[in-house]
Amino acid sequence: MSEALEPPVAGPVVPVLAAVCSQLDRLRAAELWRHDDAETVAVLDAAYTLIAKAQAVVMRLVADADRRDVATDAGAPSMQAWLKARYRLRPSEAKRDLELARLLARSEKDPCRVDTEDRAPREGAAVADGLWTGAVHVDQARVIGHALQELPADASVECRVQGGADPGRPGRRPRPGHVDPARTSDPGSRRPRRRRPAPREGA
Repeated sequence: MSEALEPPVAGPVVPVLAAVCSQLDRLRAAELWRHDDAETVAVLDAAYTLIAKAQAVVMRLVADADRRDVATDAGAPSMQAWLKARYRLRPSEAKRDLELARLLARSEKDPCRVDTEDRAPREGAAVADGLWTGAVHVDQARVIGHALQELPADASVECRVQGGADPGRPGRRPRPGHVDPARTSDPGSRRPRRRRPAPREGA
């Protein structure tokens, strides 16, 4: 059964965001103790999906601000610096948010174009779909966006659409939207490999 979708917002976005925030405020004092275990898990699933959707909205807004060059108007040396200062992001966060926003912007189709090229799969489309459905969280999407930036300039369209070849598995490309947890985990959580001491002479 297909999901009934509301028409896209054609006017100002601020009232829509304000309405969403107002609804979320109602959950601040929600009586969560009334839920059974299954309901608790279902609500948690829905909340994480909501976070992913919200991050997708943020990325669209970042891309729009980037297109308008608001950083220059604000006197910032770059869009990355503007994001870092205004939203108190770490430099790496600001960089990857900007990379992801630009990637997702390239995945959107131009409604004014109906030619064959516009109907072709677009770079980052799988990542955008993953965020909007909650299948990919923003940290994974940031890693994918950064990886695509590292691809060589002559990489094929197919390679870019699928997210690039996996360096750890030569000749194998990941499925669209597939993320290897080992490649997107928090680097701080990884234990360093212990090096074996060199054998002593004469031992």
